[in-house]
Amino acid sequence: MDRVSAKRNIKPFDGEKYSVWKFRIRALLTELNVVQVVDSEVPDEITEEWKIAERTAKSVIVEYLSDSFLSFVKEENTTKEIISDLDAIYERKSVATQLALRKKLLSLKLQGDIKLIKHFTNFDDIIRDMLAAGAKLDETDKVAHLLLSLPNS
Repeated sequence: MDRVSAKRNIKPFDGEKYSVWKFRIRALLTELNVVQVVDSEVPDEITEEWKIAERTAKSVIVEYLSDSFLSFVKEENTTKEIISDLDAIYERKSVATQLALRKKLLSLKLQGDIKLIKHFTNFDDIIRDMLAAGAKLDETDKVAHLLLSLPNS
């Protein structure tokens, strides 16, 4: 079994939790040694190695996009352009987005019927979305917010 077809915990992107999806896709592209096609500009002189890396990275992204999002993957687009297009839509770096996420974080409370691991996952998702939206959070802020989300007991 090759490395690309190995079972992954990456759900096809359907418009939800973009930052989680992008993190997993970048990890996979890094593992496959092709993340440079996302991070770098297309070289003036395109080598065969670059073409292979571009095809591999584009294939990975296509594999992990739901059918309704395949319009982002046009034949003429590079992998870098595909990720940039998705970033422009789903990584909303605005003050309004940051404020909405801060409100969501402040209202997050551990409920009695929710498992602790699920609560931590929800907390991490909000923090990741805030960072993707351009918010600045140091470790002390994260710990304080996490503790505020837990009951006194």
